[in-house]
Amino acid sequence: MQKVAHRSSEDEQWQELKEQCRLRDNGLCRCCIILTPEEIQQRNKQGIPQYLFTPCDVAHVESVGQHVEKTYDLDNVVYMCRADHDALDSFRSPVTGKAISKEEHQYWWDRILKGSVPNKVNNNNSNTVSSYLDQGPTKPRFDPEAWLDS
Repeated sequence: MQKVAHRSSEDEQWQELKEQCRLRDNGLCRCCIILTPEEIQQRNKQGIPQYLFTPCDVAHVESVGQHVEKTYDLDNVVYMCRADHDALDSFRSPVTGKAISKEEHQYWWDRILKGSVPNKVNNNNSNTVSSYLDQGPTKPRFDPEAWLDS
């Protein structure tokens, strides 16, 4: 088993990846921007301190513990606020804070990856982050009802 790479302020490769991710995602939390007004209202009822919603983290889509080779892969990271990053890492809903199943966890990642990024959206079936960002401006296409029916 490979050892998980150490990511710190001294790790130049990690710092460069974080900056590339921040620029690509326009410095916005990829989870926050896909939430509906109703979900935001529901999340606000949790009493989470506002400073935890400041986008400052790079979150791995596929766990580094399971995929150490993807530690520095730009297609395996998204920019996220600390609140949403912690929620997903802990298998909790970013909206309710309640525990979620493996399937619900995957639902959130699918939604984040397929959801809109400012002026960008998914227009293909690829599963990489950059493929979603390379598309032209349109409206978000994610339909949670369709995902649940599949």
